[in-house]
Amino acid sequence: MTLPDLRSTLMVAAVVLSRFAASMPASRQTLPHVRRQQGQAVESVSATLQGPMISRMYLSTKDQDKLLLSTTGLLAQRRLARGLRLNLSEATALIACVLQELIRDGQSSVSQLMQVGKEILRFRHVQPSVPGGLSQVQVEGTFPDGTFLVTVHSPICSPSGRDPHLLLALYGSFITPPPNLWFEHVQPSLEHDLPGAIVVKSSPDVLTSQSISLNVNRSQIRIEVTNTGDRPIEVGSHYHFSLTNPALRFDCKLALGYRLDIPAGTSVRFEPGDQQMVTMVEIGGSGLVAGGNGLEGQILQKDDTLAIAALIPSLIAKGSEHQPAINVERPVKGVEMSREAYANMFGPTTGDKIHLADTSLWVEVEHDHTCYGEELKFGGGN
Repeated sequence: MTLPDLRSTLMVAAVVLSRFAASMPASRQTLPHVRRQQGQAVESVSATLQGPMISRMYLSTKDQDKLLLSTTGLLAQRRLARGLRLNLSEATALIACVLQELIRDGQSSVSQLMQVGKEILRFRHVQPSVPGGLSQVQVEGTFPDGTFLVTVHSPICSPSGRDPHLLLALYGSFITPPPNLWFEHVQPSLEHDLPGAIVVKSSPDVLTSQSISLNVNRSQIRIEVTNTGDRPIEVGSHYHFSLTNPALRFDCKLALGYRLDIPAGTSVRFEPGDQQMVTMVEIGGSGLVAGGNGLEGQILQKDDTLAIAALIPSLIAKGSEHQPAINVERPVKGVEMSREAYANMFGPTTGDKIHLADTSLWVEVEHDHTCYGEELKFGGGN
């Protein structure tokens, strides 16, 4: 091609590019330079195009978590479609992923999804240890009437159900369900065979279940408490009861130095207008009463009569519903918990045995230094 021909070709290309640029919307995009050489001079032809603005996709932390959950759930669905029994993580991800898709459809309520979550997987679809290790699955989603938390208790609880062909388990994946014959009927592992299983100490008398006494050798009182407010009041196990919400009417002087006689981390709820007889136990440790209503940074000793005498008028002046008790009961027997309930709430204690992972080894707790009733446990209202 001669130099005049090259010049003509470049001129035509420049005209075409300029017309193309005029037809594009607004955003600046510069094409690579088209160059021609003539002697020592280098001439360039460039065109600035007007293109659409590039929009970015922003994902919140919650959206990123849901995306990770969806990816893991899809992986579990593919493995299930190959005939593999799912482990604990895969089963959790698959159930949560399906629930997330059903929430997105917007056709089911929270209560309906709580039931559907129990029908996604069966015993035959997971490894034997999974049903006992998966106690609940929780998924938060946006429904037409707001954002709610869907909690499915014991999601794997039956050998078979209304969905024998895994249509529900593979929902949203567009994967062909495998033949149901690929999954043989299996029984879940016995509770004692599960990794980390706890076997509580049994009573010599099989007709009598062993129990654990809480807050032994402590002074106890039982008084009447009334909620005079217009909203519920919840008091935690270790909150000094005399310094609770001023809307609670009771004998503040009598309750000073006492707390609720209930398991650590639990609480008692007083509905508006509710009247209850509650049992209280003397606080342990050094007996110091700190914080709460009316103390303003002070620390009192529970047997400091002078400080207590000065505190009660201060509480009344600040709106506390102090009312001297007419009848005060002195319970003889404290709170008791079954060993099973104690192990579920606080873990193993003296005499209990623990299964070490998936080995054949067991260990027995020989001594527990915990003072029963004073366990370190988070609870509402504390």
